[in-house]
Amino acid sequence: AIPNICIGVDVIVGFPGESEKDFNTTYKLLNKLDVSYLHVFTYSERKNTTSVDISPKINTETKILRRNILRLLSKKKYNNFISNNIGKKTNILFEDYSNGILSGWTDNYIKVKVKGKKNLLNKIKYIQILNTEDTAVNGALINEH
Repeated sequence: AIPNICIGVDVIVGFPGESEKDFNTTYKLLNKLDVSYLHVFTYSERKNTTSVDISPKINTETKILRRNILRLLSKKKYNNFISNNIGKKTNILFEDYSNGILSGWTDNYIKVKVKGKKNLLNKIKYIQILNTEDTAVNGALINEH
C-alpha cells in the first residue's frame, strides 16, 4: 500500500527454551521477509515475569552469537534497501548541520547527507539519493527554495 516503505522488525534472541532449530527457523523466516532491517535484542531475565521459570536457559555466548548472526542479516537487508533507493527522489527533513553538510531522514527512514547551507535546518526539502560511501548515504538537493 505504501511504495518503498521502510519496515523494521524487532527480534529477541536467547529467550528461554529457544533451541538451535527454533533459531534457524527464525533466521530462515527473517531472511525471506521483505523487510528493511532488524532491531535485534538479547533476552534478559526480569524478576516477576513468567519467563523466569522457563527452561532451559540460553547461555550468554549462544545469545551473543545469535544476536550477531541476526545483526549481520539486518545489515545485509538494510544495504539492499539503500541500494534500491539509489537514484530516487524524495523528501528529507534536515536535522543536523556541520561544515557545509546537512543530514536528516527521508520520509522512508534513510539518513542522508547533503551539501547545503545551514538555513535549511529543520526544513523539508526535495533531494535525490546519489550513492553510498562507507556507512553514509549521499544525496543532492533538487531545489533550494
